[in-house]
Amino acid sequence: MLINLGDVADSVLVSAIGTTVRMVVLQRMSRRTASQMSIAGWADIEALTRGGLAGAKLVLPKLSETDAAQIKAALKRNEVQSALQTLLAVRLTDAPETNAIVAREAVRLALNGVRYSEELSDYYDRKISSLVAHLEGRIGLAGLSQIRKEAYDSRIIAILDKIEYQVAALSHPGRDGPEETRFLDGYIRHVRDVHGKLEPPDFERRRKVSVEKIYVNTSVHSYLDGDMNEGIESRLNVIDLATKIDRTVLLGDPGGGKTTAANVLANYFASVPAERIPFLVTLRDYAAMDPPERSVVGHIEHTLGIKYQCPAPDGLVDRLLQTGRAVVIFDGLDELLNTYRRRDISHRVEQFCVEYPLTPVLVTSRSSATTKRGLRAPGSRPTDSADSAKTRLPNTSASGSRCRRAPHPQLSKQRHRHF
Repeated sequence: MLINLGDVADSVLVSAIGTTVRMVVLQRMSRRTASQMSIAGWADIEALTRGGLAGAKLVLPKLSETDAAQIKAALKRNEVQSALQTLLAVRLTDAPETNAIVAREAVRLALNGVRYSEELSDYYDRKISSLVAHLEGRIGLAGLSQIRKEAYDSRIIAILDKIEYQVAALSHPGRDGPEETRFLDGYIRHVRDVHGKLEPPDFERRRKVSVEKIYVNTSVHSYLDGDMNEGIESRLNVIDLATKIDRTVLLGDPGGGKTTAANVLANYFASVPAERIPFLVTLRDYAAMDPPERSVVGHIEHTLGIKYQCPAPDGLVDRLLQTGRAVVIFDGLDELLNTYRRRDISHRVEQFCVEYPLTPVLVTSRSSATTKRGLRAPGSRPTDSADSAKTRLPNTSASGSRCRRAPHPQLSKQRHRHF
């Protein structure tokens, strides 16, 4: 078996660049003129990533198939993807070299002890530095300054603020140890058991059927801007959405299947090997006390012990969130009927996103619950309250479950957005 590690390594970096582009540029795309957008030249930069920029080629000693396979598996870890985003944030913003040293260490630690992790970390830093230098040569210092300004106006600044926490989490002695492994294996089984079955309408008996057998993979319309009329639209389905979640709001009408979609996504993440660890937060339960008696992380830890009967080792949830190994789904913002309570919980979700900038977040809500007071991207200006990617789901019956039946011709679409 022949493994081209250069291609694997570059594909991982391309993915990290794509995520960073969404953070820095695309959230405001509909508000830009074409000339303003052209200074970024991101498409060319992503293409160049796969080309051999001078001084940025991956050269490793001859490897055995076993070593090559281990490195390939390590490169595909979510924490490596997150560490590369951090390193890219450092070089893109021209942060101090001390930050770059820590970011390179995060890449090395994310590779978790595989052979040549130091060489791979240095390779990524050289390649990212070459890309930024090429970008400056193409668009000039003024253009690069504009991109850096956008970066500092986006979530990038939160990533820079959390580098030390990321490295501490990656270097924790219990990482991937037997206690952590036992918990994650047990928790994944519980998630599949709790969220992997749906209860279809049945007047004679209550029974649960596995998601794979009954769920219709609902289509969604995706928008990269808060304005549904102006934003860039794409079509996908609920399972496709799993790979697109970053700062995302899933919108739908009452009974439109938002909670069902949240459960299906949690089951998907728990069912696919090497996917992120899903944490589903029912906002109605989190906001049961006014104000909530726990932080979001405290509520997740409490739920693990009470609902899933699977208490987490001390500090593990925080470490998963700091390193980008988890995804959090906040379900039912619209179910908080009191406007003040909804605003308070929205603020808490925003603060959670600031604390854990590498963790993908999805919020489900009715459209009306977010139009009055939209979720705001961490680090953005207050006027950017709608800067997010929206997804809209099709409406369904009042049961909310998407069973195998013919769709109503007029119940056409759901939406999501990124915040």
